[in-house]
Amino acid sequence: MQTSTRLVAILGLCLLGCDDNSIGEPTIGATQAPVALDAQLAFVDSEHQRAHLFDVSAMRPSATTLDVKLPAGASSQERRNEHDEVLVLCAGRRDGLDADAEPAALVAIDNAGKARTYEFGTTPFNALQQSQDGRYAVLFRNGMDDSRTLNNPNELVVVDLDKGPKETGAVTRKTPDGLGHTLTRVIVSPQMRIVNEDRRLLVILSAAEVTLFDLNHLDRRAIIVQLDETRTINPAQVEFSKQNASLYVRAQNSDNIFMFRFEARGDRVELSNDFRPTINVLGGGNGPRDMALFGDGSDERLLVVAAASAQALVIDPNTSKTYAVKLSVPAERIQLFKGARLPVDAQVRDRALLYAGDKRASVTFLDLHNVDADPEDRIEVLTLSAEITNVIPLKGNDDRVQEVVFQHLKGVTILNLEERTLTPISSNTSLTNAIFDSEHKRLWVGTAGTSWVGTLDLQSGRTNEVLLDAPLRSIIPMIAVNRLVVLHDSAVGYATLFDLDRPTRESAISVRGYFVSGLLDRGAP
Repeated sequence: MQTSTRLVAILGLCLLGCDDNSIGEPTIGATQAPVALDAQLAFVDSEHQRAHLFDVSAMRPSATTLDVKLPAGASSQERRNEHDEVLVLCAGRRDGLDADAEPAALVAIDNAGKARTYEFGTTPFNALQQSQDGRYAVLFRNGMDDSRTLNNPNELVVVDLDKGPKETGAVTRKTPDGLGHTLTRVIVSPQMRIVNEDRRLLVILSAAEVTLFDLNHLDRRAIIVQLDETRTINPAQVEFSKQNASLYVRAQNSDNIFMFRFEARGDRVELSNDFRPTINVLGGGNGPRDMALFGDGSDERLLVVAAASAQALVIDPNTSKTYAVKLSVPAERIQLFKGARLPVDAQVRDRALLYAGDKRASVTFLDLHNVDADPEDRIEVLTLSAEITNVIPLKGNDDRVQEVVFQHLKGVTILNLEERTLTPISSNTSLTNAIFDSEHKRLWVGTAGTSWVGTLDLQSGRTNEVLLDAPLRSIIPMIAVNRLVVLHDSAVGYATLFDLDRPTRESAISVRGYFVSGLLDRGAP
């Protein structure tokens, strides 16, 4: 195994004299799990208010990193959707006798180490929700927070990441007026055509209400819809139509599905919205647990699985007409796909795979065309060897889901959706943290504390494993640069890099010291 090491700090050289395998949580370079960008791993060190960008793309990577100074209280980080940037949420710092106050902030760091800092004042947030395209980041609080004397649990900040931090509209504070319960979830809709304008909605769920903000017009008031006037039903899921200006809400404690349609409002007053929602209540069986939209335009339909009544329901939103199918095995999850049903039906049609992970090992296929046909002609049940812990859909070259990998506690099952065949693969270790490589159709398995990385080729069923020089901490596939990164416990930074196409011990490269590279040049945080 080759080694690439570059240490330019005297302290780093001293630290390398220690036994890396005996070192637990890193104390210099990172206090949280890294975020994978296209070519770099972004490590956040909240104690020393630093982010380190470690480039793994070179043929022989060096231990040099790009270091970025962060505000106080870095609490979480994630990749910006559809961008090669990392977002770091910072809580700031209260005013104290030994340190001045520092505002809470969201920091966006690009792959060149350039940072944009969006400040919010004294309110700390601990949760972040992005839009699908990464333009908007919505900050809120998830759970109790005793870091400040007073807190409004429904306060939000909307950040437009396409704007510079000082531009008008880059940071907008919003708090729903009159919301009777603490928010539980925040969702940003895809673009929807509402009253002759393409808009995105900020959807806020609370125990009994759904609240809407128009992200195109954040100066306008919130629209608060109380779903049930008699009890708290806990809205849990929102599905957005791709064809129409509508959305659907499923609640944890209700048998109804609430359909929102949007129409023009003619009685506008100052700061009110130019549209209003109309609510249509649809029956979702007994105990609906998942829903999904399929079909196009006026043929769009809603599929619901109800666990308590062991039903699948296909609902026509235009007429509210419902076709119910009794299931022999209750289901709680839906995986839609377009495909054939060989050898019975060679046509590519809308179909669904229904399953439940609650100590059940059976899955149900449901054909979604001809919904009024005999249910026995549309249903097929397969039994797996073990209960399901996770489901990974695999797409083919035509971007259709063609196979599904069911993860079990110790093993996986590969299901061919068209041929309805099962290929079981066993394991002597837990696969709950296995990582899927969509580019190479592989499953990577690395158990913390062990010295092997295992691979499963999901197309051929072939398995393999590679020996490491030290116990691993985590594994990270980086598809854009064709690298598998294995991280080891080390205070100075220790990684083993493999070529995703040829993951062998002979071609592996070890890099040490990226946390301490340039340490003496950093100065005080």
